[in-house]
Amino acid sequence: MIKPASLQLVEAETAEALAEAAVVEPRVFARSIAAPAGWPWEQARAAALEARHSAPLPVHEVAHQLRRLEAWRPGQPARFAAFYVRRAEVGDRLETEALLAGERHRVVFVSSAQERRRMRMLALVGLGAGLTMFAAMVGAGVARQAGEAAEARLAALEVSARSDLRKAQTLNRQRRLAAAIEDRDRGPGFDMPLSDLAWSARGKKPEARILAWHWEPGLSAVESRGKDSPFAAADRPVQRSGAPVRRGVWLWGVGPAAQAAEPVAAEPRR
Repeated sequence: MIKPASLQLVEAETAEALAEAAVVEPRVFARSIAAPAGWPWEQARAAALEARHSAPLPVHEVAHQLRRLEAWRPGQPARFAAFYVRRAEVGDRLETEALLAGERHRVVFVSSAQERRRMRMLALVGLGAGLTMFAAMVGAGVARQAGEAAEARLAALEVSARSDLRKAQTLNRQRRLAAAIEDRDRGPGFDMPLSDLAWSARGKKPEARILAWHWEPGLSAVESRGKDSPFAAADRPVQRSGAPVRRGVWLWGVGPAAQAAEPVAAEPRR
């Protein structure tokens, strides 16, 4: 015999199950939008127009969001994702996940009232920023005279600092040069740079235009116009820089010459 209490429990559980089944999750429709190459704001504007024109429902019945799926790259098209949901299903706030091309995206929709409140808040913030800027502009006129005097003092200090820096650099170069001349072990001497300079002048192509010559121990470099090597000689390794130092001018590094092994004299045994 079934007790009445048990019947009431079964009926309550059935009602709860039916209520849970009646709750239907709002359906979010997602689609991918391709924007042509252009500036980021131009791509965003084109994607927004496409998202509104291709909405699955009339604009007043659907809420949509637009999201960039990849970073902007110069001269490359961009992909955007557009998410749509019925305004009647949003309520005050709808936070859910949408599936697009096998990837899940977290989206948040808010009601029109909350969106208006957010816009009013942004307008108040913008108004406050405008008032602050206006006050700063008014104060700038008052502080201009004091600022000009401070700028003049700062400019004088900068000129003095640059002069001191140039003097220190000149003194440092003189000290290094004197040390290299006094102690040949500490510096390469003049034979190597003169030899590298002579090779650059001797191995240069007749049509090449060399604008500058640089030297460091074991490596010399020249600045030349054009992407072709300015040297005709091939007894030293020559390598071009990865990017031009300025428009039409490339840096070419010249390695040291391969040294031939010196003959070893064998002494007869006594």
